[in-house]
Amino acid sequence: MNRIDRLLQRWRVSQAIPRVPEGARMLEVGCFDDRLFKCPGDRRAHGVGVDPLLDQAVEGARFRLVLDAFPQDMPDGEQIVVMQFVVIVMLAVLEHVARERIEECARTREDLLVPDGLAVATVRRLW
Repeated sequence: MNRIDRLLQRWRVSQAIPRVPEGARMLEVGCFDDRLFKCPGDRRAHGVGVDPLLDQAVEGARFRLVLDAFPQDMPDGEQIVVMQFVVIVMLAVLEHVARERIEECARTREDLLVPDGLAVATVRRLW
């Protein structure tokens, strides 16, 4: 990521953090790195980050980052498939999803959220 990308990432994270419940089990789609999982204070979430552009998978104390695309590459044996999350965060992701895959993405998101769970997304523009 270049300087502007990092600046935009920090801004998006600052917009998402207040919406993440304290200590929530979170799925971050398009995480790129662990920035959202390492936010300061009580907002620290635990869970899984998924991104096809990760340099490598990461296993942290409260989170793990998985080198995969969402939802098409999620392997059936992967623990994420059977987990449910309090919040799913997608920062600047939806504009990269092909139009024909948006519905699949929405269905998968609904399957992974607990009842009354929350989806948080930022979108630059759609198509």
